[in-house]
Amino acid sequence: MPAYQFYKRMIEDQNEFGCLCTDHDQFLANRELLLAQGFEVVGFMIFAPNETKAIARFNEDRTSPYFNNTVADTILVDTYYFIKNLTKSICNRTKNKI
Repeated sequence: MPAYQFYKRMIEDQNEFGCLCTDHDQFLANRELLLAQGFEVVGFMIFAPNETKAIARFNEDRTSPYFNNTVADTILVDTYYFIKNLTKSICNRTKNKI
């Protein structure tokens, strides 16, 4: 099931939200673009069958008192993607040698 990561930024006292599917090949590049535009990672990754359901779950989670993003959450997500991409790279290299 795909995972979605949500982003938020404040412009003129209004919140703007965005989300990215982490399974997309350009996830890390798109994530860097959003961060460069002033967006911040919000909450945890949400696993859902599609973006519409992920957005619904995100909106439900925002009302939870446990919904809080920390530096540790961001480091955890970055570490996850580093390991995921490293594993993918190793698998691709191994396949090419066989």
